[in-house]
Amino acid sequence: MCACYMNNNSAAPDFTQINECTNSSSGQSDSWNNKRIVIHVDLNSFYPSCEELRLPLLMGKPHAVIMTHEEQGRITKGVVASCSYEAKKLGVKSAMPLTSALKACPDLILNRVDIPYYLSISEKVMNILQDYSDILEQTSIDEAYLDCSNKIHALTIHKDQATDADDSSLTTRPSKIESNAINNLSYSHLIEDFAISIKNKIKKECGLLTSVGVASTKSIAKIASDFRKPDGLTIVLPTEIPNFLQNLEVERISGIGTITRRSLKLMGIETIGQLATTDVQILVQRFGNKYGIRMWKIAKGLDEDPVQPRGEHISLSTEYTLPAITNDQETLLAHFNALTDELFRRIQRKGYRFRTVGIKLVHTDFVVETRERSYLRHQETRQSISNAIPGLLQKFYSTTPEKQEMQVVTDIMEDKPSNCSTDLFINVPVRKIGIRISNLILKRGSGLEEGQSSMLDYL
Repeated sequence: MCACYMNNNSAAPDFTQINECTNSSSGQSDSWNNKRIVIHVDLNSFYPSCEELRLPLLMGKPHAVIMTHEEQGRITKGVVASCSYEAKKLGVKSAMPLTSALKACPDLILNRVDIPYYLSISEKVMNILQDYSDILEQTSIDEAYLDCSNKIHALTIHKDQATDADDSSLTTRPSKIESNAINNLSYSHLIEDFAISIKNKIKKECGLLTSVGVASTKSIAKIASDFRKPDGLTIVLPTEIPNFLQNLEVERISGIGTITRRSLKLMGIETIGQLATTDVQILVQRFGNKYGIRMWKIAKGLDEDPVQPRGEHISLSTEYTLPAITNDQETLLAHFNALTDELFRRIQRKGYRFRTVGIKLVHTDFVVETRERSYLRHQETRQSISNAIPGLLQKFYSTTPEKQEMQVVTDIMEDKPSNCSTDLFINVPVRKIGIRISNLILKRGSGLEEGQSSMLDYL
């Protein structure tokens, strides 16, 4: 069974719009019993939606949030971070240069990226999700996984106890097969109501639309949340995972990008169903032990990655999956600039000073590279982060590109900007970037205890 809910207006969810995507036989006694219930919540078009909250006149109009170094005045340079659905219909896309976006939509309304404001909205959403979850894992500013197994199982037990009390006068009891069928139906209805309740709560209290996926694994829940956008709800029963994945494209699996998709296509693998039936040893030989086994397990619905909160760190870091792969240095710097704002806000909230700045690039061939540089003295300004990044990024660019997985280069640097040129290149495009701040110490008189955390530590 895969229940899908799609609502394209601002009205409350209409339960009559929930439909069956696949058929499930009743009587599968192990459907949700002893299975995890994982929910993935994705805030639809988050940055533009936040701008609409601030300026409702933007609703229904093509507008975009731009990453730019221009702090004031008219925006003339930059990259599209995200855009409204109205802009998308006109050909505007994330990671598109501003000049191209304006050609596609001359009347495009522009707003600068405002990470502090978006973080404040995100924090409200995460507080709501915390109440619904046994365990909350926030993976980005606009996405989170919830393990709701205990809460929903407890609701089922309470419901069964209430039903038993009401039916205590009955002289006959349902058979084991009938009980299993009733139990599965009970779980399905509770999960459906539970997920819709999350969507309604976020919409009512934060004014945001969400796409929600529910499954027994994190990876399937993520695929399910992407299945219907915007404002969708997709629930995949454990017994229906093979049917749900069978004909979906392999790139629906998180981590499979353009390069891997092409490699799989050359192997005759274009759907997740075909990937699931491939000998895992063949995948290991082609993609390595880690990624070969990982993609095979996801395709089989066997991955067991836990939902786990981010614990205390001896470093602070943030990552961002690019909307589109790129090896353009200016585009990457614009993304790093936005991440710097987010990370510096967390550093200030924690009351930390730092000495080491590092960046990470994850390429489309899954090779991960990191570079880091250390100051002679501890720093506490945003500029100390932003000054280091261009020089670190330049280290990835070479006229004779050679990469080593997880390579780390450590330098000693003075407190001054690094220079970089833009005529060199990275051979393999980048799909994800990250910044890491380490060698942390607490500021004197910060009023924060070592290890004390706030909601921003999960962003």
